[in-house]
Formats: sequence, structure tokens, C-alpha cells
Amino acid sequence: KLPDTCMLKDLSGNEIRIKSNGELIGEVPQKVKTAAEAAMTNNAAAIGGFSSLTYTGKTYVDREKPTKAHPFKWEIRYIDNNNTKWEVDLYEAATPQVQAIEKSITLTDLPADVLKKAKDQYPSLDASQCYLQLSYELSLVNSVTGKLETLSRMRNFEFDECPNTNTFSGLMDLEVVDTYDS
Repeated sequence: KLPDTCMLKDLSGNEIRIKSNGELIGEVPQKVKTAAEAAMTNNAAAIGGFSSLTYTGKTYVDREKPTKAHPFKWEIRYIDNNNTKWEVDLYEAATPQVQAIEKSITLTDLPADVLKKAKDQYPSLDASQCYLQLSYELSLVNSVTGKLETLSRMRNFEFDECPNTNTFSGLMDLEVVDTYDS
């Protein structure tokens, strides 16, 4: 059985307590919220715009691919006045670095070629059972060097939390990489 909570530290030495699913327990550091909101504002044109944002109270910590410089990723959730859900992913750093800005989408928002590519990866995919997002990718941590790399005009269509009986949790995530003109 997995523990219900775990502790880790940010780069400033502050303790961060999370649930086993990665959900933050407690308050998000202000520097993280400030960086997330600045990222949304600075990238509004590239992501298609949004109306005013409200923090949902949900933040998650993703410990995938940790490095010394970026030990985890913050995932801050917002909703806008049009009821569109947004997530800003930031690598932990003295000044958090934006990894991606993700917008929740519906099945009707998926281009046919993207759905085909996803089904080519996993033929029994039922996309209606997935949490769908369009992710505007701004940077990534190079797993070999541990350094942050800037991405240009890259986006992913994400099929998250899709049912899959072959996995330990019964869920899987798929990504279909796409590029776009800004």
C-alpha cells in the first residue's frame, strides 16, 4: 500500500507535503502562483487567449524526471470566466520555469488526424473516457543533461487518465505531438 502523504523540499528548503496522488496539502508558494499567472498573461496570444482566471485551489506536484536543478514540477489549476479549465506546469526553481500551459478540451476539439495517431498507438483507445488537454509546450528538462531547453511552436494533444487494463493503476496517458504556427 502506498503511503497517504509524503514530504519533499523545494529548492529553498521549505517542506512540501503532498498526497499520494501528488495533490499539494497546504498553500502554494506565492512565487509559484505569480510565475503561473505571468506565464498565462505573457503567452495569451500563443494559446488563443482566455478570460480572467480564478485559481481553483488545486495544485499538484509531479516528481517525474527530477534533476538537481529541477527536483519536481508544479501543476497549478485555474478556470476562466468561460468555464475553460487551464493548468500551468512549472519546474521548481528559484524562479519557477514554465514547462507548459494546458487547456482542457472536448472530444469534438480533437482533429481527426490526432485521434488517428492516438489510436495507432493504442488501438482500443476510447478517447471519450480520457481527460483531454491541449498542451502548449514551452520548455522541457533534458533527461541526459538535466538542463532546461526552450521549445518553439510545439504542442501536445494529451489523452490523460485513459482506461488501460495492462497498467498497474488501470490508467494510462498518451500524447500526440503537434506543431503550430504562432
